[in-house]
Amino acid sequence: MRPIILAILLIFTTPSLAQEADLSLMGKTATELKATLGDPSLIWPEHPAYTWQYADDLCVLQLYLYAPTIGGEAVVKYAEASMRGDVEAVMNPDNVPICLVSRGLMPGPASDSGPDSRR
Repeated sequence: MRPIILAILLIFTTPSLAQEADLSLMGKTATELKATLGDPSLIWPEHPAYTWQYADDLCVLQLYLYAPTIGGEAVVKYAEASMRGDVEAVMNPDNVPICLVSRGLMPGPASDSGPDSRR
C-alpha cells in the first residue's frame, strides 16, 4: 500500500489509534525504547528533557523523555511526528500512529482481500 494512502486510511478510519500509540509509548524508558525501536537517528538534550528522533522514509517521530526524579531513568512523556513530503512538516501527535504502523509496531487498518476488492 502506498504511504500516502496508508496515512489517509489511518487518519479517517481508526481515530483510536492515537490513543493506542500513546499507550504503547508513554512511560517507556530509554532502555525499553531501544529494545522496541532501536537506536534513535538523533538524540539531543533540551533541559529538563531529552528528545529522541526516529526518521524513516514515511515520517519523523520525536519522543520527549523526562526523568521522573533526580537521578531517575527518563521516560517518554510526549510524542509527535511529521510526515515526509508535508510542505509544512508540522509536528503533530496525531501522526504518531502512522509512524508506528510504518515501522511494524502497530497494526494498520484491516485490508479487504475479498473478491470485490479488485475493482
